Amino acid sequence: AGGNRKFRTFHGDMQSAGLTRPFAGELDARLSTPANATPEIAAALQQAWDIKRAVLRKKNQKPLNKSALHQRVLLGWPESVLH
Repeated sequence: AGGNRKFRTFHGDMQSAGLTRPFAGELDARLSTPANATPEIAAALQQAWDIKRAVLRKKNQKPLNKSALHQRVLLGWPESVLH
């Protein structure tokens, strides 16, 4: 078949996933569902963005003085909001 290792690996992975098959010399009318990784990619990006936002939010928070912390404890704020 020739080619280099990168393309052999790529085509092997595509065949293993059932997305391609070796050309047998004739075209046929095979129907297939196109690969669609968009939902998985979008979910991974959203998760990474949520983590980044949480880190930035935590980094930009000013520490509470004792009076403000005491007021929030008295109001019953959850522990996650207090620090």
